Amino acid sequence: MTGVGIFDQDLLVIDRSRLPEPGQVVIAVLNSEPLVKIFDRQHDQVLLRSANPHFAPRYLLEGDELSVWGVVSYSIRSHGHY
Repeated sequence: MTGVGIFDQDLLVIDRSRLPEPGQVVIAVLNSEPLVKIFDRQHDQVLLRSANPHFAPRYLLEGDELSVWGVVSYSIRSHGHY
């Protein structure tokens, strides 16, 4: 998700009280797989986009189970060494 400023090892602060709106970054679980994606809608269909243009959008299919944990409000980056 580097295209939206989220890098490996960043900590994400999410707001679980907000419903996702198109274009917002969310923490979601799709079919038991946790994801960080851009929430979007197209013709009343939900889809999850990557910030990397090399990955195609993931349209929700019949039988998919999606749970949005929250909307990303902040990302925190450590500049120390692990």
